[in-house]
Amino acid sequence: MWLGTSKGLYLFNAANGSFKRFTHAANGTNSIANDFIYQVTEDNNGWLWVGTDDGLYHFNPQNGKFIGYVHDPANQNSIGASWVKAVYKDSKGNIWAGTHGGGLALYNSKNNSFINFKHDPNNSNSICHNDILSILENSDGKLWIGTENGGISVLDYPANKFTCYKFDANDHHSLSSNSVYCLYKDDTGNTWIGTYSGGVDFLPGFGDKFSSYSQNPNNPNSLSNNNVLAISGDDSDENIWIGTDGGGLNLFNRKKKTFVHYLHSDNNSNTISNNYVMAIVPINKDVIGIGYHIGGFDLFDKKREPLYITCPRQIIRVASPFQISTICIKTVTAIYG
Repeated sequence: MWLGTSKGLYLFNAANGSFKRFTHAANGTNSIANDFIYQVTEDNNGWLWVGTDDGLYHFNPQNGKFIGYVHDPANQNSIGASWVKAVYKDSKGNIWAGTHGGGLALYNSKNNSFINFKHDPNNSNSICHNDILSILENSDGKLWIGTENGGISVLDYPANKFTCYKFDANDHHSLSSNSVYCLYKDDTGNTWIGTYSGGVDFLPGFGDKFSSYSQNPNNPNSLSNNNVLAISGDDSDENIWIGTDGGGLNLFNRKKKTFVHYLHSDNNSNTISNNYVMAIVPINKDVIGIGYHIGGFDLFDKKREPLYITCPRQIIRVASPFQISTICIKTVTAIYG
């Protein structure tokens, strides 16, 4: 299991609780330039793509070496910006990078360059905003791009045309917020959208009208917090896991339309590490991995009630007080060093 943190890239061995850390090395040409990692994804060759605030990196886990890609103003084929917040592999194996300020970038493996998609105010078919937070391929092959303050852009590739979805105060079926921090597609093709300040939006697989779930102070079974940073599915079609910025972990039951809240308690070591959940990843049918802002990560058994932490706290919180921005599940056959 790979953990992208504010202090580098960690490889965690859940079997024995050990870690191996990969960080910036002074005068090291094969290391990352900055240890703050936003997202990690695996390509079809078993290498990792790592998004940082100082470049996109291609990491070979067999020898521990990084190849870096940064923005070069003199080269239009370089990545659009060096601050990379989202990295995604589509069903065809293409690697996409969402940047802060430089739009969306598609890696061209044939010539080791990038095709950039940036907002053009004079082109209604361009991407709606250049600050990218999340990426998801939908069932029809189109790419959904969540932006910061620009709503969602849906890319029809290779036609290279974008369709924008934004918040509209006069339309209660529009997006609930224009800041889209996470996107999730469930097994039946529905799309779940985590927004900042707008809660969770739901778009059915066959439809174009959004429905929203938000915090209701008068309903204890509603969403605990409207700032949603992570969404993941469950082995059951009924449940969706939701991580919030200050409201802990939520379990949404689709049939009952209710939320169960999991919150940190200083008096109970078997609760989540803190209430700022940045990443949720299923480890297997029983265990979920959770990454936190300033709180390391947890592994817990979702089949047991109350919440049951599966590893000793001194092991699973070894990265604390670092931020865990992303979790990538991968089988590793050999590691350098």
